[in-house]
Amino acid sequence: MYRILLTFHCLCMSIMLNPVNSAWAGGLIQLPSVFAPSVDQTSGLHGQSRALPKASSRSLAQAAPALNSRERFINEYQRYRDQVEPALTNLHLKNWAPEDLTRIHEQVDAARKKFQSGDYQAAYANLNDAIMRVEAIAAEYESRLADYIDSAHQAYHKGQVSEAYEQVARGLRLAPDHVELIELKSRIRVLDAVTRLLNEANQAHAANQKERELAALEEIVRIDPQHLEAQKRIENLNAERLHQAYADAIAMAGRALDDDNIEEAKRHMQRANKIKPGNQDVKRLQDRIAKIETEQKYFKQITSALLASREDDWVAAAGHYQQALKVKPYDEVATESLNDANAMLAMIESLEQTLKYERRFVNAHAIKAANGLLVMTKPYLGQSEQLKSLHFAIIEKLQFYSMETEVIIISDNKTEVVVKGVGIVGRILQHTIRLKPGVYQLEGSRQNYKSTIVPITVSPHAGPIEVEVICSERI
Repeated sequence: MYRILLTFHCLCMSIMLNPVNSAWAGGLIQLPSVFAPSVDQTSGLHGQSRALPKASSRSLAQAAPALNSRERFINEYQRYRDQVEPALTNLHLKNWAPEDLTRIHEQVDAARKKFQSGDYQAAYANLNDAIMRVEAIAAEYESRLADYIDSAHQAYHKGQVSEAYEQVARGLRLAPDHVELIELKSRIRVLDAVTRLLNEANQAHAANQKERELAALEEIVRIDPQHLEAQKRIENLNAERLHQAYADAIAMAGRALDDDNIEEAKRHMQRANKIKPGNQDVKRLQDRIAKIETEQKYFKQITSALLASREDDWVAAAGHYQQALKVKPYDEVATESLNDANAMLAMIESLEQTLKYERRFVNAHAIKAANGLLVMTKPYLGQSEQLKSLHFAIIEKLQFYSMETEVIIISDNKTEVVVKGVGIVGRILQHTIRLKPGVYQLEGSRQNYKSTIVPITVSPHAGPIEVEVICSERI
């Protein structure tokens, strides 16, 4: 708003550096267009007055020393029409200095008349006086407008409604379209309401009623969007509220973790992270949650494994121990327990395979291996009903296969009878021996006769078996 004098000097320098060319020196034939005044031209200020060119008799003489009085007047009058007169209109002298406006118009009219009468020297002097008067009024205009604006703002901030209104009205008489004054006038209209709301906000602040304080301040900004104090206090309250919300979320997440409520803790942690993403408190919570989740997953698998062991489901138990090791690799408890479960599965499988091939119990090596397996599994019978059942099943089978069956051998008293792998029976008509379950071969031999082989199978709990061994085919 203080640009008018500076702009005037810039325009003056432009005229000095660019004097009017010879087109204006063509005589009175060009004057009618020059002497058509239009002093009622209007244009908006939009918050500041237009620049008013400034020139004096001395500056004009320096700018065009070679021009005669007539040409000087024509140049100066053209400048008046192009630059000074529009700026004069924007000073709105009708509103605050009508006498000065009349005086300026009279001086310009007198200058035109003297020019028409041929008194170029007097015409130039009158016109130059009028321009200098405009220059002086423009300086006063800017000074007054600045004072009115400053005074209006001061009165507004002090809550002096009447004084603020008066200063704004004075300023608008100078500049009816002044944006800053128009906005301030709108704000003054709600000053009483703003003052009341500000008092309410202050009372709420004193009582530590933050929501009430915020509501009052937001209402102030709604009716007076330019209220800087309310805006700043709202920013501070919102920042404080966010900080408190963050602190509350962190605290509630911590309490939820103390109760092992992971889902609740996650919910509060996420809320805190939205307020302050990546904060160290949130990272510590994330680490703590991750650690607790790991422990929970681990203990869940261990618990499930123990339950499966009690239910004699060693396959499931081993699976749960493996999952526990995925959660906590190299964990000693899970590692040892997995080894025990696998050992139990191996013993059960060994007993099952031994029972599957129970017919081998007729063999001494098989019997020895079975007895060794029974010795190995005996300490663990209390841990598994499955193992215990298989253990005693093998004992029963070993006893079963240890019982002997009567075998009656019938011959001709001439054939030499031998039970391969058992012993010699000799030459008999009938002889009874006792054999354990199994497959045997009875061989008969006689001089000049072909030997004969008679296989027999002795089954457990079978009745007496009769078998004939006679060499009857001559060689």
